[in-house]
Amino acid sequence: MTGNKGLPLGQRGTCCRPNCGNLFIAVQGRRKHCEPCHLSLRNAAVTPANTPTRTKRGSEALSPPSQQPDPKALKSQSSLLYKLDITALLELPPEDIRFELEKAAEEEKEIVLMLNQLKNDLEDSQSDFKAETKRRMELELDCDLLKKGIAEKELLLIKSRQLRPRKDSTAESLAPGPTPTPSFANAVKSGKLDKAVLVVKAAANADQSTVNRKYFDELLGFKNGGPPVQRFRRSDDQYVIQFPSIEQRDKAKQLIEAKADAKFGGTFVPAKVFPLLAKFHDISSTQFPDQSDDIETKKRKEAAVISALAEENPEFKEQFASCQVLSRFPDSGSFMIRLSLKSAIARDALLHGCSLKLEGGNHRVDKVDPNREVRGCSNCQSYSHSTRRCNSSPKCGICAKNHRTNECMDGTTTSPKCANCNQAHKSGDFSCVSHRAAVAAYIARNRI
Repeated sequence: MTGNKGLPLGQRGTCCRPNCGNLFIAVQGRRKHCEPCHLSLRNAAVTPANTPTRTKRGSEALSPPSQQPDPKALKSQSSLLYKLDITALLELPPEDIRFELEKAAEEEKEIVLMLNQLKNDLEDSQSDFKAETKRRMELELDCDLLKKGIAEKELLLIKSRQLRPRKDSTAESLAPGPTPTPSFANAVKSGKLDKAVLVVKAAANADQSTVNRKYFDELLGFKNGGPPVQRFRRSDDQYVIQFPSIEQRDKAKQLIEAKADAKFGGTFVPAKVFPLLAKFHDISSTQFPDQSDDIETKKRKEAAVISALAEENPEFKEQFASCQVLSRFPDSGSFMIRLSLKSAIARDALLHGCSLKLEGGNHRVDKVDPNREVRGCSNCQSYSHSTRRCNSSPKCGICAKNHRTNECMDGTTTSPKCANCNQAHKSGDFSCVSHRAAVAAYIARNRI
């Protein structure tokens, strides 16, 4: 026995353990002691004091699959046969060779058991994958059936909206009934243009206490076949009267002017207009009104624009009332104008076509923004009348105090206040309750 490494591999020697002295052949991992002493010393080093000494490996039961050894640990503790150390194995005595063979057989059983467990786990995973794939296919099929059912219901709903029963047939006889596009030509033929309204001005110093609907019926000779008054309303210093037709309105206008009643100061037909926005591009020859022009020049240019539009859009020849330039880009020939028409049906027909002709090109038309169309009185900030007809004391549009807006000195230092709803914003703000009510009334009045 020389050195700490023990005998050379394959050499015979005597066990170094006291009171032993058995002969042995040095093998890998065991060069100083015989086999029994080597196992005893290894168990004493690994096993705790309260654990019984480990028995021979051949008499142990195989560990369950959940407690199988790590393959790397098996490789480090494998037999000489698995380490392919055939030379050292052949030099051992028959008893040691038999032990090594039994040890290799047990290791093979453990490896086979581990492989079987892995195979079972793989089969379970494959079965789970197949079951999940089948479930996914079933869900996709159910989803396709659901989509098909929804599509069929939507198709039936569309058909039920497009079909309606004829008036002169039974319920089984159906005819297509989508709402037709508003046609200006059909409206002209049927006479369904805007309402016939006449405004009668009240005289300045005349007594108006007896003027009512009955008074106008007697004045126009309703009992003797005169034009009937359909609606009657007094607004400030004038009377607004509605008649069933334009012909009866014109007849009533002639009768009132012919009798020359001292209570009235004249009559006129209100020019009710329906605006839209028109965006013109690449305009070269047509001259639009400019803010720097005088009144006569503006009227002349406006008449020229309306004449050009009527010439290139003959179906709307008599419907263009006025135009106002909102923005201009002279370099590119682009203009944004507010175009007013005399009837709502003509405006809706233009919006449905989405274009207007001028200088041989089609130009886009769009709806107006009601928030920008509604304007309150600049004197008292009220929405019930215009500035021209205001008889109230001035009120600031910034701080709501009794002075004009351009004279306000508090609005720049304190929080603003609305003169209509008393909230913390300026008068005319789009979020104001009064402004929203005025916008709703404007939309209903102009049928936007």
